[in-house]
Amino acid sequence: MSKNPKKPIKKRIIKYPEKIHRMAPHIAKARSIASEDAYGKGKQGYRENEDEISEQGVTAELIARYFYQDKVKDGTISITPMVDFEPIAGPDGSVGETNFDIKSVAHSNYANHRLFINKPAYHNEDKKVEVLLYFLGDKSSCVDGMCKGVQWIVPASYVEEWEEGYNPKNESSYYFCD
Repeated sequence: MSKNPKKPIKKRIIKYPEKIHRMAPHIAKARSIASEDAYGKGKQGYRENEDEISEQGVTAELIARYFYQDKVKDGTISITPMVDFEPIAGPDGSVGETNFDIKSVAHSNYANHRLFINKPAYHNEDKKVEVLLYFLGDKSSCVDGMCKGVQWIVPASYVEEWEEGYNPKNESSYYFCD
């Protein structure tokens, strides 16, 4: 159980188009090809389930882009490109002077009511953010071309109060909250 109350986390149900689930594998593949020098098999950043993680992350980014598209069009929000030749170490986007990062939530973590963040990435000086936007897409919820998902808005400072964990499988440390 987390050391603190959940009050700072805002949660809401959102709707997004089903086609995001059809687009995500293709964009994830393009992103993997573009960044294979950093995350390709045999590289330090490689994870055994890299394709799954990439698709899950792209799905979250597409949902965020859809959800905030009007604010992106009018310039209120800026979001980094989905695919680039080098991984982008900075925040995923900003609203004025407030930087944010987009995170995905795996269905298994949602079932366990947990939000995760990689500890080294959280402490990366190039990626200082004030807000974490977590998204969970649910392909099974799609009806008439629209799906239901969940968004959590988390102040980044709140993560310092989360529990710490370690995954020996991929030798990574992380923070999580129940």
